[in-house]
Amino acid sequence: MSWDISHLTVNFHSPFPLHYQLNQLLCAAIASGELHPGDCLPTEAELMEQLQVSRATVRQAISGLVNNGLLYRRKGKGTFVAAPKIEGGFFSKLQSFQQEMIEKGLKPSTRVLMWERVPPLQDINSQLELPVDQPLLKLARLRFANDIPVVLVETYLAAGPYSGLLERDMERESLYHLLEELYHQPVIRARRSIEAVMARPEEAKLLDINASSALFLVKTLAYSTGPSPVEYSIARYRGDNNRFIIELTR
Repeated sequence: MSWDISHLTVNFHSPFPLHYQLNQLLCAAIASGELHPGDCLPTEAELMEQLQVSRATVRQAISGLVNNGLLYRRKGKGTFVAAPKIEGGFFSKLQSFQQEMIEKGLKPSTRVLMWERVPPLQDINSQLELPVDQPLLKLARLRFANDIPVVLVETYLAAGPYSGLLERDMERESLYHLLEELYHQPVIRARRSIEAVMARPEEAKLLDINASSALFLVKTLAYSTGPSPVEYSIARYRGDNNRFIIELTR
């Protein structure tokens, strides 16, 4: 059901610009729950007719909310209310995705896209400090928070020591928990890097965003008690609903 805008008005005698008034009306509707994440806004023409304002006024108001992350546009479909950003603290705290989402009061879920033994990959084997002929396990997952796709992750491990993991249900079980429980390899430290990239078409489709939207590309080398990494992952987080917090102390 579309949002009823019959109650929306602006004050033409106010010292505040019309675009600012519309911006605040939309902000209030989002904050009160009148507009929910995923709701589609009325068209520019509908807002212009209801408020008797120009197209430029409507566009300026909406662009401000898009820039602030409260709204997002989908080409050919409209402008939608964005979900609140998920604040990730994994640059200062080592925990599984499932643990992190539960702590934030969100419902985590996972869709496994690929979980199989693959031939050696030169770059991956090098990262994991494995022989060049060592086969790998590749786990590709799309992970959700409250049923919204948040991150696309590719995880690699050595096939030899961890081949028994292929029998496990990785939509329901935690990889880090299994490494500790089955192999006595608790992940106790990690090295992570982050950079900004544009979403490729297939990634955009899975994450339900426009192609070329901004992504956080996060690469992680996870270690147990030994000197060599046990896991290497490449994660692509949506840029529109993730925010990472880093706490520093002196």
